Parts: sequence; structure tokens; C-alpha cells
Amino acid sequence: MPNPCKLPALLAAVLALTACADQPPASSGIVISPKVPSLEANRAGAGDVGDSVKTLTAPKTHSLDTVRIGPGDVGDAVTTATAIWGVGMVEQNPLISPLGDAAPLALIPLKYGAKKVLVAIGQTPAEANLSVETGGALATCSNVAGIAGIAIIPALTIGAVCAIVYHQHTIRDYEEKTGRNIHGQLLQDTISPVVKEQ
Repeated sequence: MPNPCKLPALLAAVLALTACADQPPASSGIVISPKVPSLEANRAGAGDVGDSVKTLTAPKTHSLDTVRIGPGDVGDAVTTATAIWGVGMVEQNPLISPLGDAAPLALIPLKYGAKKVLVAIGQTPAEANLSVETGGALATCSNVAGIAGIAIIPALTIGAVCAIVYHQHTIRDYEEKTGRNIHGQLLQDTISPVVKEQ
């Protein structure tokens, strides 16, 4: 059983994770149905705009489609703050450990900046968000395990499992809601021909 003094910090971390994991639903696609005369109707001399209809579907958007602060980012920052400020642990990540007690404050801007850099070098925003947030999910679960008193290797193993689950769930959710893969390409089963009404 974890130290009773650590229980409030652990509880705060768990509550923060459940709060930040709740994402707003992705917006549905916009369907535009302009009445456009077909080429065949123009050749036949039919000038009525209602002779043919083309249905165009705008791509559905997802919260991953723009650089964002996601649940993995927030979870990492909150659990790092809980571990350092609430429990008195020391940051083990060599990238931010030089910041000492200020490490949790730097996590959000560093993660956002990393996503911007990844987009600047050619990743889609969805790829950048997923990459950084998957690392955040690993750190979040490892931090919670560490706060609970679990040794570093098992804590990292728990973190790796969380990261895999987060990664796979996010990809599946993105594909279901947008009809695209994480790289922005349309999934084959969502490509439909333009519908014409004669």
C-alpha cells in the first residue's frame, strides 16, 4: 500500500487524468450540395440548373487536425507537478530535469513547441500531436505509478502499455471520425463517387 501521505497526490493525479481525457466531440462534415448543370445537360441545351446535382462532402475535421495541447500533454504536466511539488520526487527525464522544480511549468510550452517544429519539418498536425501526446501518455502513467511507490522499471513498463493503448485508440478514433488515416490520406472504404441526379 502506498504511503498515506502520497494518497492525496495520487488522487489528484487520477482526477486530473480523467478530467483531461474528456475531449469535445469532433465536428461532423459539412455537406455542400450546389445545383450545378452537368456538361451533358449543357450540350443537350437544357439550361435548367436543376437538371443535375453534384454532392461534395468537405473533409471532416478532428481536434488532432490543428496543433493542440492534448490529454497526454496535460496528464504529463499534472502528474509531474504532483510528483515534484506534492510528493517531493525528482524529475528523471534528462531533457527537463535541469529545470528542477520548474519542470512542470515548462512541459506544456515545450510540448506545444515540439509539435510546431514537427509540423514545420513536414509532419501533419495529426502526426505531430499523436507523436508528442503518446510520449505524454507514457510519462503520465509512469508518473502515476511512481507516485504510487512502484519502482522505475515496472513504472516505465506501465507507461509503455498506456502509450500503446493511447496511440492505438487515438488512431482508430481519428480514422472513424474523419475517414482519413493519421497521415491525411483518405481511407479506401470512405472514397465514394460523385453522385449525379438526372
